[in-house]
Amino acid sequence: MAVFGAAWRRINPDLVILTEGERWPEHVRQARRRRVPVIGINARLSDRSFRRLRLFPPAARLVLADLTRLLPATARMKPASGSWVSRPSG
Repeated sequence: MAVFGAAWRRINPDLVILTEGERWPEHVRQARRRRVPVIGINARLSDRSFRRLRLFPPAARLVLADLTRLLPATARMKPASGSWVSRPSG
C-alpha cells in the first residue's frame, strides 16, 4: 500500500515492535524491504490457527520468517528450533 510506504519513508524506523492488534503483514513487508528488525510482542494465536500452523510447518515459517524475534503471550507458540522466540515471563 502506498500509504504505508510513504509513512515508512517519513518515519524511517530503526526497529519495529508489533503487537497483536496491528496490521502487521504490511509492516513486516515494509520492514523486510528496508532491512529493519521486527519484534512481535504479546503474540497470540487462536487454537484453530495454532493447530493449522503445526500441521503445516512451511506455512508457519512463511508467516513468521521475517520476524527478528517473537515474544509470545504463551509458551505453546515456541517453535521446535526456538532460535528466535523468547519464552514468556509469566
